Amino acid sequence: IPHLPASRFRARGELHELVARLVDSGVQQLLVVGGNDLRERLASGTCVYAGAGGLLQQEADELRRRGIRRVALAGHPEGHPGLGGRSAEEASMRLLEEKVDSCLQAHLEVVVASQLSFDARCLVAWLHRARCLLNDRAAGSTNVQFHIGFPGPTPFGR
Repeated sequence: IPHLPASRFRARGELHELVARLVDSGVQQLLVVGGNDLRERLASGTCVYAGAGGLLQQEADELRRRGIRRVALAGHPEGHPGLGGRSAEEASMRLLEEKVDSCLQAHLEVVVASQLSFDARCLVAWLHRARCLLNDRAAGSTNVQFHIGFPGPTPFGR
């Protein structure tokens, strides 16, 4: 699945051109993420989208119009590390809900791929909560699908 980091686009036209080329190559699904350098690029004015959510709010209809059928999103069972603090899990879920809403409103299929988690209980609890919240939002359309990521060999001292 091609990855679209929102942080890499200086102008909307860059995204439109890339998506057109991808669709011409047969691509029908994308993974939309914020990008690890999002904060720096927003601060320097070299990014037109305020993260994956901003890209989807502005461009979900355009993605669909150009031939994209499915969007994959990152789900963070332990909260996105960039959101910090104890509220990171709740803030991550709210952002995921907003991204899913943008996709569903544009009639895009949605897949949520869980990000790295070393805590199975946390992962299962997040999955249950996310399924309930997001599939309620998708009522009347295709259910939101979930793909669970498992960590490979990773130093645990992080």
